[in-house]
Amino acid sequence: MENYTLTLQPWVWLVIGILVFTIEALGVGGFLLGIGVAAFCQAILLWLFGNMTWQIQLLIFAVNSVVFSVLYWKYFRSFNEKSDNSLINDRASQLIGTSVEIREPLIDGRGRVQIGDTLWKVESADQLTEGSHAAVVASKGMTLVLEKR
Repeated sequence: MENYTLTLQPWVWLVIGILVFTIEALGVGGFLLGIGVAAFCQAILLWLFGNMTWQIQLLIFAVNSVVFSVLYWKYFRSFNEKSDNSLINDRASQLIGTSVEIREPLIDGRGRVQIGDTLWKVESADQLTEGSHAAVVASKGMTLVLEKR
């Protein structure tokens, strides 16, 4: 009679898969997805083919973990990083097209303007004097590029 502690049953792999996905849900960032999928595949393989030693099971699990992790990083990671709003963390680029009034004259093409409740560094090739209007046409880091209207 085979010792029960030396065999791994399909339910063991299901529990491992559920635990790995639970840990992944806490914010690992995709690293554990391949391992979780490999655990579920191992449960299905063991259920279908039955008699596998624990050494063979661990070997198949290890290979599948690497394969599924590489597949995730190569094909699906870029899908997860797409955003409906690619400028969500780029406030300066969000302001392109905004019209501003110059309240302080620009010195050597550099100065600052207030947009909303924030003072922004600006630069312009145009001569902008106090009271003139300009539009934000680009951004260089956190500096706005203005063009006379």
